[in-house]
This record gives sequence, C-alpha cells and structure tokens, in this order.
Amino acid sequence: MLERDEAFKALQESQRKLAAELAEAAGYVASILPKKLEGEIKSDWKFVSSTSLGGDVFGYHWVDENHFAMYLLDVCGHGVGAALLSISIMELLRSRNLLNTDFLNPGNVLSRLNDEFQMELHNDMNFTIWYGVYSKKERKIVYSSGGHPPALLISGKSPEDRRIHELTSRGALIGAFPGIKYNNGEIALDQYNKLFVYSDGVYEISRPGLQDWSLEAFVQYISETAKSEGFHLDKIYKDVIGMHGSENLEDDFSIVEMDL
Repeated sequence: MLERDEAFKALQESQRKLAAELAEAAGYVASILPKKLEGEIKSDWKFVSSTSLGGDVFGYHWVDENHFAMYLLDVCGHGVGAALLSISIMELLRSRNLLNTDFLNPGNVLSRLNDEFQMELHNDMNFTIWYGVYSKKERKIVYSSGGHPPALLISGKSPEDRRIHELTSRGALIGAFPGIKYNNGEIALDQYNKLFVYSDGVYEISRPGLQDWSLEAFVQYISETAKSEGFHLDKIYKDVIGMHGSENLEDDFSIVEMDL
C-alpha cells in the first residue's frame, strides 16, 4: 500500500512538472509574438493558447519601405514538437533567412517552405499558412495560402459601405506533397480596409447541445459583427467561449486584425 501511495505521488509530481513546463513554453511562444502597431498600419491580435501547447504563431513586418508582410501558420497537432516547429518557421520568415526565396512573392514563399519542410523529415508534422504582402504604393494585397482558412478583408469607400472578401488561393497544406508550386491571389484595396487572419481554432468550436460552429458561420458572424460599434477582438473571444461553455478551448485561439 505504501509503495502504491509513493508511486501515485511520484506520478502527480511528474504531471505537475510537465504542466509547468508546457505553461512555460506557451508563455515563451506568446512572448515572441509581434508588438501591436499604431500609425499608418494599425494591428491588433488575440492569442490564447489551448490547454495543450499548440502550434499557432503569427507575425508581420516591413520587408522594405513599400511592402508589408503578414502571415499566420498552424502546425498540426499539439505539444512541444508542434510548438518548436512553428517557432522555427516563424524565425525563418521573420529573419527572411530562407534561401532562394522572394519574400515579396507569397506563392514563392510557400513553395520554398514546402520544399524545406516535407513532413517525413519533420516527424510527420505538416502545417497550414496564410501569407500576404501589402503594397503601400499600389494599394493592394498579394497573398497565397496553403491549407489555411481564408483571410477576411472588409473593404469599401467607408465603414458603412463595405463588403467582405475571402482571400484564399486554395493551395495544399505545407509538407504533405513534394514539388508543389503555390499560386498568388491579388485584391485591390479601397479607402476603408480591415483584414482578419486567423487559425481554425477560432471557429472550430463545439457547442453543448448544438452543431459545432463552422467556417461559414464565422464568416457570417464577422460580416455582421464588425459593423457594430465597439467591435473588438476581445468580443470575438468572449462570444466563442460563451458558445463553447468554457474557457478551455480544444485548440489555440489566434486572430490578427490589420487596418490598412
């Protein structure tokens, strides 16, 4: 009996240490996410790690004085391995240290990532990504996506006169198939522009007694809610956990808002 109690206490201590290490790792991921911007480009974001360490990261930066890159990626699965892979990819994009890559060409960026991160070389892990480049002079966004949900652009001549656009190039997820070339999409901006880039953890939400929330429902929600006064990313998160009935979401909650 004494041996059983000691074994149980040892298991509890091991689980406590593991939970502490996962929390520390999640804190590190949050610490390297970009600062929120004010000025000619405004940014906001909401990131809440799930109960397990996930694989979401995102970033944005000026490539040169005219071009601004934005991206969000989601490594499959959870745990330390997914987090380490997502951080290594983020560092490559942030430092622009991926050889033979044109970082102003989103399709080329995704093609090169697919070359370098084939899943059989990375513990069978793959990932989705949305990568876009905003041109200040040409007032447009060029973008490419690999297995990722579409970014949402709300655009018009004014906040009252605006439409929602789904920005996707429908490429395959990164790492699953060798030799893929990813295509670009392009959209011209209007006078009022608000862009949302997010992971599937924002809308793949189970709801007690109801059907799971869907991408289509989320797009409709954004289209209607973004027009309301006082709209904020915190409202999206509060509405999501209200539907789910708990703050313990099954996946990372990651969403970035850009005013361009």
